[in-house]
Amino acid sequence: MSTEIFFSTKLPTEVREETIKLAYIETIKKVNWVPEGDISLAFVSRAESQRLNSQYAGNDYPTDVLSFPYREEGVIENEFSGEIVICSNIARAQAKEYGTDLESEVALLVVHGILHIYGLDHQDKDSKTSFELIQNDIMKSLNLKNRKMPW
Repeated sequence: MSTEIFFSTKLPTEVREETIKLAYIETIKKVNWVPEGDISLAFVSRAESQRLNSQYAGNDYPTDVLSFPYREEGVIENEFSGEIVICSNIARAQAKEYGTDLESEVALLVVHGILHIYGLDHQDKDSKTSFELIQNDIMKSLNLKNRKMPW
């Protein structure tokens, strides 16, 4: 089965679709994963990011990226393996803060989101180290600017 990243909203004008598709391909290759369905990518406002973060993660603040895996014991919903939601305004601010460009920042958030949908996490020191190594390796293979995540 061939899967891909599906854009459910428009990309920011500074971000090329082919870069995000390549980030998707490189990420699933790196972890040797064939998703059971496509992954949806949406860009939202700060208010929507905060609403989703509060509703699904119990955090009453906007965030840069949220990931929603849609699988339960091998069953997927709506033919998607998951969804990534990125707050455009936060991504733009982070690109400026960390001295990267918006395309690199969005690609980093997409990679981060896919790794979560795959099942990786960064809740303890060992998992943070492993997650970061994989994420950094993918960003390097994409030849995009990278930054350290403030976990």
